[in-house]
This record gives sequence, C-alpha cells and structure tokens, in this order.
Amino acid sequence: MRKGTAVRQLAAHKKVTGRRPAWLKVRLGGGPDVHAVRALVKEQGLHTVCESARCPNIGDCWARRTATFMLLGDVCTRACAFCAVKHGLPAPVDANEPERVAQAVQVLRLEYAVVTSVTRDDLPDGGASHFAATFEAIRAVCPQCKVEVLIPDFAGSEQALDIVVRARPDDGPPFIGMTYGPLLVNIGFNAEGIGVAIDSVYPTDGRVGVPRILCARAVLNAHTIGEAIRACVPKLRAGGYSYLLADSNGELYCVETSATTHDITYGEEGWLVHTNHYLSPKMQLLEQPGTYAASHVSLDRARRLLRQRLGQVTVEDLQTVLRDHVNFPNSICLHPDPAEPPAERDQTLVSLVMDLSARVMWAAPGPPCENEYTPYAL
Repeated sequence: MRKGTAVRQLAAHKKVTGRRPAWLKVRLGGGPDVHAVRALVKEQGLHTVCESARCPNIGDCWARRTATFMLLGDVCTRACAFCAVKHGLPAPVDANEPERVAQAVQVLRLEYAVVTSVTRDDLPDGGASHFAATFEAIRAVCPQCKVEVLIPDFAGSEQALDIVVRARPDDGPPFIGMTYGPLLVNIGFNAEGIGVAIDSVYPTDGRVGVPRILCARAVLNAHTIGEAIRACVPKLRAGGYSYLLADSNGELYCVETSATTHDITYGEEGWLVHTNHYLSPKMQLLEQPGTYAASHVSLDRARRLLRQRLGQVTVEDLQTVLRDHVNFPNSICLHPDPAEPPAERDQTLVSLVMDLSARVMWAAPGPPCENEYTPYAL
C-alpha cells in the first residue's frame, strides 16, 4: 500500500523529448462567463488559487462560473519550490474579506464553494479564525451552499485545527486525510469507514479532462465501497491513479485507472499491495515504456514482509514495514539518493497507517524512521 502508507514518488523518471502531445496544451479560454468571474473577483478585491497558482484549467472552471477562493491575501510566508504563489511578507489580515467572499458566492449562485488560503505563519492561529468567519459569512447569505476547505498545516497547531473543525465545513462525511502543497486531500478515510490510498501510475492515454486528484477526493464523499469505486472512474477523467480502496467491513479493492479504461482487483485473501506500476495485464498495455525497477523492488519487498505477518498483522507491524531500509535507495522508507540530481531526489513525505474499524490514522512526518507515529481519531 505504497502511496497510502508511505507517501512517495516511485517509478522511472522519463525525459520528455520531441513535440509535446496536443492534450498537454490547454487554451486559457474566454467568453462572457470567464470575464464575469474575473470582473467579480477584481471588484470584490479577492484572490483565487486559479490566478495566484497559475492554474492551466482556469478558463474551463471560470467558464462554469466557479473558482477556488484564496483567503488571507496572495503572499505566502513559505517558499515552496513547486508553488507559483508569491512568497514574502504578507499584508495585514483584511477583516472584511469573509463578507466579500460570501457576496461573490451569492452572485455566482454557487451550490458548492471551495475555500483555501496562503500559509500565514505570522498569525497566532495561522488564519484559522479567518476560515471560520468565512464559513459563517457564506452561510448567512447562502445557507444551502456547501463549503469545502483546503487548509494549511497551521504549523501543527491542534488549537488552530480545532477552530476550523468546530466551524463544521460542509464536505460530505467527516474525514481525516493527507495533502501536500495547495492540493486536494487524496489519501485518508471518512466517517463511513471508507478509506483510499493512491499511487501514481503512468499511462499513455492522458487527455484534457477531470484531474485525477478530484476523483481521489470524491472517494472520501462515498458512503459505500461501490460509490467509492464509481468515484474513481468518471467518464471525462484526464488520467488515472491506482486506487487502493477499503471499508470497515473488510472489503478491499484495487482500482487501476487511466483516462480511457480501468481494471478492478478484489482482495480475495484479505490483503493487497501496490506501488507505481500497473499490475493488471489489461492496464499494462497502456503503460509508458520503462523498467519501473524501483517500483517492482519496493512492491516485492512489501509483499514479502506482509506475507510473513498475515493473520496477525498489528499497527506496529505495519509501522515496522514502513521503516524498512532494505534495497536502499529503492527501500520502502525512502531517503534522498545522493547519486541522483537534486531535483530528482525522492523521499517519504509522510507515512500513514489507517485502522478503518477504529477510525484512527497514525501519521509520521518525513521518513518514519526519523519520527514517531501520532494517532489521529475521527
């Protein structure tokens, strides 16, 4: 359960040569709806991830009169290399911003609003109270509108997180999940006992469509394992993940997807392992050429370690597996390989173990050999 337990990027790094495929090029688009959203955002003095993060899908989303609002200004206190949002010394908090966001939601007649923010390490609560004020403002003018939030890490403050949780944003069943950067949650479980873990895979049939990360997030809105499977395979998806899905009844599936097809494997023996290459012969026909040696090595190692513990696996056993260093630099617990170029050095971002029956997630930041697991209960 590679990506869902020890989050990492495996697989052969493939250099892109020659002309880029047509589907990779996205027109920014225009039209009255795009101009209306742009004018509204400017009029209200608001910021959106769409603009600040230079999202290539801005034309499509704005043509549908929707946007992801970004609170607390457009300057972040952190300088993540992968993010296009400006960083530096941010301006003071605008106390009237929640009301202006609510007015924009009302004008756009949104039934579902997504709210995020820059990271504000300069604020005592990281901006948590500002999130809560925004929920209240939206509900005051649009009580039927559901609100989903993509929060920063609040520098690990549980008090700040509690402020947001108590504001009760509307995003389907309550869930605990993991995200990195300004992206949607794509690994976690919900109050219905539905869990999802994802692996990046590399098919050749990519196209313009629904980003795969939206599918992973949709799984956490599922009430049954069947709904979860359907969430993985919308017709207009742009690409695919390999999804490991499970529920608190012990049902377990691997759904390998690409843009145009998918295959489903049931965990008949009560366990499944996946890394970053397709296992289904059907899906392998669409896989980009490559050896995927690192992915195969870590898959086989994880299978061997888990097979030795079948029938008596504990949380501690899984944590031990995730700290395994055999086959470095292709080990399960992943550390940067000095032999690789700096930009291609991978490492485990966070290691997760989920108990769907108890609704508890154990998380260890960074390589788990360097940090202790902390339980988070739903």
